[in-house]
Amino acid sequence: MRSCRELTDGRIAAELSNETRLVIDHIILATGYKPDMKKVPYLAEVLDEMELADGFPSSTSTSRPVCPGCS
Repeated sequence: MRSCRELTDGRIAAELSNETRLVIDHIILATGYKPDMKKVPYLAEVLDEMELADGFPSSTSTSRPVCPGCS
């Protein structure tokens, strides 16, 4: 990520190192920290439908997303 800033509506305008620009709701940093997915508030609605392996989202099939509506 090259840069990011919060927009007035709470979303985030991000620019990636390849100059791609995105407007997103959340940023998750891959720091090696092991989160407890059950405590992530924005996943509450889909958590029961997600497959977890060692606390992380996973899928037994690479042909389908790990949560409904994901692609």
